[in-house]
Amino acid sequence: MSVLFVSQGCDNTSGDVIDRVVDILLVDKENNNLLKNGVINPDDLNLYYLINGEKKLYYNGNYDAPKGYLIWEDQDNRSILRIFANDDIYTPVTLVEYTKNDVDTIKCEFHRDDSNIIVQKVWYNSELKWEVGNNNFPGRAIFTVTK
Repeated sequence: MSVLFVSQGCDNTSGDVIDRVVDILLVDKENNNLLKNGVINPDDLNLYYLINGEKKLYYNGNYDAPKGYLIWEDQDNRSILRIFANDDIYTPVTLVEYTKNDVDTIKCEFHRDDSNIIVQKVWYNSELKWEVGNNNFPGRAIFTVTK
């Protein structure tokens, strides 16, 4: 019997690293946290992965984040949306559906080698928002989006 361990953003027991985490602080024009004040309801969010040109709703009931995202609080008590982005080798695109009429696009570039997949760049609605070594949070794909 063989067992496969898959990680969504940290080291796993085999030593492989799969880091596809994208953290987003969602704010309005006055810098109010949209998750904290309830303007965006996390229960209404859906993630879709673009697979072979088709939009596929992400759901894996065996994961701690079955819908492909979770909400966490940072050291400043801000609610942050953590997305486990699509790491497909051909179309690493994730669609974030806040409502049926509000869908944003995340595209990632990954470093890949024999045992690692690590996010290197993140575009949000075609705008480069994060790049390794060019941000205030080395090693963490985190950025702010104003809605």
